[in-house]
Amino acid sequence: MSTKPAKVSLLRRTAKRLFTKAGRREAAKTSLAKTEREILNLNLWIESRNSDAKIRYWVGGSPEQLANRKATLSAKEYARYVSEAERNFRAYKLGYIARLNRMETLLSTSRKLRARLGLDPLRH
Repeated sequence: MSTKPAKVSLLRRTAKRLFTKAGRREAAKTSLAKTEREILNLNLWIESRNSDAKIRYWVGGSPEQLANRKATLSAKEYARYVSEAERNFRAYKLGYIARLNRMETLLSTSRKLRARLGLDPLRH
């Protein structure tokens, strides 16, 4: 049985991984896989909501949905529904923009990791 604390052993393994060339390559490989997976997921999400009309559909504010609601709701309830749909649209749009920014960050990270692994050298 080891007399060293587990924390010290873990720190040594982590340091060895980060401060050797092979360790950095291994860390880059695992990080690249995670980054690529997140890029694919974000890309699918963005493609399904890449226009205002699609976003309005997701939040319940498309013209067809509004026409159906107008026929079934009273004027007061319809006005509340429309204002809620607009509020949801604005919030969803901000989330969409945040995801686009995250996608840009992930793409630049992916390029850097690929360059570190020698898979796709950066072009200056």
